[in-house]
Amino acid sequence: MLSTRRPLWIIASLLLGLFSLSATAAPASYEQAQIYACRAASSFMIYRGEGLQPEHGQQVQADLQALQNVTQPLLVQGDAALNSALQNLVSQLQEGMQYGPEEEDMPWSYPSNLSKNLRSFLKASMDAEQRQGLSSGVSPKIQYLMTQYIYSAYFGLFEISRESPEIYLGQTEAQLIPQIEAAVGTDSDAKTRSRWKFLKTALADMDSSVSSNSTRSKRPFAPLVVDRHGRSLTGLLLQQPGT
Repeated sequence: MLSTRRPLWIIASLLLGLFSLSATAAPASYEQAQIYACRAASSFMIYRGEGLQPEHGQQVQADLQALQNVTQPLLVQGDAALNSALQNLVSQLQEGMQYGPEEEDMPWSYPSNLSKNLRSFLKASMDAEQRQGLSSGVSPKIQYLMTQYIYSAYFGLFEISRESPEIYLGQTEAQLIPQIEAAVGTDSDAKTRSRWKFLKTALADMDSSVSSNSTRSKRPFAPLVVDRHGRSLTGLLLQQPGT
């Protein structure tokens, strides 16, 4: 008989997501939308890469619900582009949840299409944010770089928006780590600095200059650990205005 007990880190991750959402849900923000979009994509990659384990599937559904919860209030002004991008991303992830466990069960083009739909949603969110004269903190950059790392661990090189090198969608660890370090590395909160110190070491080991899914140090990727620490870090930052 299969055990119904869940690993403690899975339970903690689900609770952290709910806490972060409830702590920042008023008002909803484009920053939150970008963070939860990256989380949903990352949790799907983990679900797929770790053999379709039920607890990872539950995390995908929780992240999808959080993404829709924070994005819906942003659509009240009739933002067709953001709404379309949201529906495309959600549909893509829901489709992916239906594939079987074997490698051939998932179309070879699916990971590339997923990354494309993710970038499209993030860009639509950033465009809407800019039209309203708003700007996000560093958290979406952290979550986006983590998504690149997790994608590299399971699928290979993540395709960035190379036509837009001036925004984070077109940047890799080479550009994003110094930006994040400047914003977080000297944070007054010891827990924030500690989380970032760990993440920085792992993310800097990713090599986006090569197409093979190997790290610079040749050590194995650690997507589960990076996801756990990164969610904690961005959750902390969402509670700190201005970061």
